[in-house]
Amino acid sequence: MPQISLSGSIRISANEVVGLYYLSAIIAKFNRQCPLLEVEFDISNSVTSINKRDTDIALRMFRPTQADLIAKKLRNISLYFSANKDYLRHYGEPQSIDDCSQHRLIGFDRDLTMLKALEKTGGQITPADFKNRTDSLSMQIELTRQGAGICVTHLPIIQRYTELQILLQDVPIPELEFWLMCHADVQHNRKIRLMMDFLNSSFGAIYL
Repeated sequence: MPQISLSGSIRISANEVVGLYYLSAIIAKFNRQCPLLEVEFDISNSVTSINKRDTDIALRMFRPTQADLIAKKLRNISLYFSANKDYLRHYGEPQSIDDCSQHRLIGFDRDLTMLKALEKTGGQITPADFKNRTDSLSMQIELTRQGAGICVTHLPIIQRYTELQILLQDVPIPELEFWLMCHADVQHNRKIRLMMDFLNSSFGAIYL
């Protein structure tokens, strides 16, 4: 891969799952292509303002509404229930979403986003059904990997770890929209354009 002699810095905003489980590996490859460019990361589940120039590029799980943003729609991310295979050998595998209330569900503490999504599946999961609760998405994933219970997470993450198994594949959990965006004022900046193209290509490859 030829090196590109651009310099300066680029600031990228993403939530913790995108940052830890996708972006870290992608930027490691980008660094080899553009060794003079510095990358700053704003990894937070809070939304960073592009309009206020708090970030150059943002990866978000919702459609942008501001007219002055340039946005590229990435592929939706499929969500599934998942558990460690050792957990399933010990506790059994749920055969329906209502069976999940008999298991150690891993979910949010104060954030009700996932609970509202699960309501659309027709199941009867309530906040009391979550036996391990945290608003940290990465903590939910790691608890699941260690066999602490069942969580809902991204299909590419489940596929990455051999200890995890997809559950209840027929349960229609709404997919996550995934967007790559920058401010219209910087869309023709060479280093921003380069990073946008690299991210678009790299996230596309995740689903191949």
